[in-house]
Amino acid sequence: MRIKSNLMNYEKIAMSEFDKAWVEFFKDKPRPRSDKEDKTQQEEFHNWYNNVRKQSDTGKTPKEMGKRIMEFSWDDSEDYDYYIPLNELLVSETAKVRGLKAIAGKKVEEYSDVIFPIESNIAEYFLENQHIKDADIKKALINFTKSPFSEFDYSKFPIEYEIRFGASIGAQNKKISLHELKLIVDFLVLSIENRDYIPGERGYLTWICAFLGYLDEKSIKDIEDMYRFMGSFANIPNKQIDQIIMTLRPEKDSVKLSKLDRTKFNSLK
Repeated sequence: MRIKSNLMNYEKIAMSEFDKAWVEFFKDKPRPRSDKEDKTQQEEFHNWYNNVRKQSDTGKTPKEMGKRIMEFSWDDSEDYDYYIPLNELLVSETAKVRGLKAIAGKKVEEYSDVIFPIESNIAEYFLENQHIKDADIKKALINFTKSPFSEFDYSKFPIEYEIRFGASIGAQNKKISLHELKLIVDFLVLSIENRDYIPGERGYLTWICAFLGYLDEKSIKDIEDMYRFMGSFANIPNKQIDQIIMTLRPEKDSVKLSKLDRTKFNSLK
């Protein structure tokens, strides 16, 4: 039993070291934009992990230890989402599209394949950089629409970079024009503004992380309790609060973007 316990503890330490190293190495690196970039980054990481980074519990590299060495492998058959410049993806506007004034109601589901990758990138960036606030996302969204074809430098404009990357994946999922993309950004800005009254200045960020399934149950319960407290303080009917809270735990087939009326959050103000 002691041998088995020691082995499990050793494996746990080894995996913890690898996970910490992964975060350290990729923290300030932009997402790879091609198979070649992805492969190069992972090769560099494995070389750094095995030969440069010292393990926190031993003070030696895996190579020096003669163990915990991670072998690099690459599967060319796997299909990944990669960046393609927006000027190569966006299509010309039709008269019908030019008449579109906003993304709302059923249009939300129609454009969900574009909205999702943008919000997913925003949520993932926030989870790794929890000092940012809703105002930072709003500013980056507006900045992005001012120059959607710019190649944003990740070191200077990381959020714009993530938004642009998500928009590229979205435009690969569904053919859209520049006009439609700007309306989608307007929709996201509205989603942020509808939560600007929530304490902590991260109402949108915490909500989108919950909605996309990135938060654990305890974190979601904390958000739910806050909504219920604010609802009771503002005399909002429980039924209305329940509808909002339902979006914190969307089930695969029951709560879809088309059914999410984000303007309901205004009623809590």
